[in-house]
Amino acid sequence: LFQRDEDDTDYQILADASVEKLGISFDAMPPGLIAVTKVAEGLFGHESDVHVGDVLLQVGEKDLVDVEDMSEDDFKKFLRGRPLRMRFRRDPALEAVLDDAAEVDVADATGAATHAQRGSTAAAEALAAADAAEIVPEASPFPSDEVP
Repeated sequence: LFQRDEDDTDYQILADASVEKLGISFDAMPPGLIAVTKVAEGLFGHESDVHVGDVLLQVGEKDLVDVEDMSEDDFKKFLRGRPLRMRFRRDPALEAVLDDAAEVDVADATGAATHAQRGSTAAAEALAAADAAEIVPEASPFPSDEVP
């Protein structure tokens, strides 16, 4: 199952009992924002169109739970369970930057963006409150005179 919201930034995927490995790596564990740092080709995440830089917002079996409010242990239990629903947010601006920066370490760029988001409690609260919020790093991972 792959379902996109009308604004085309949020989407849900469903891993059923046939999915052995998700093939998705995250930059952190809850509580807090969790960004995708790696998607293994040929596995569920890749087949479900999950991209590096997407932010995991919610997980669950039937009802979705915000990962920002979840313990690390609960999160790990959800990831092992099936069925597993996951709701992600994709920022088109960040996706364009990552696509254009092929020679840059994508995990570092994604980590910088996510780290910048985590750095401000107010920003994290605003992101949680805004349904169409963007992933915007406070500081660019590129020197000011370089454009990827």
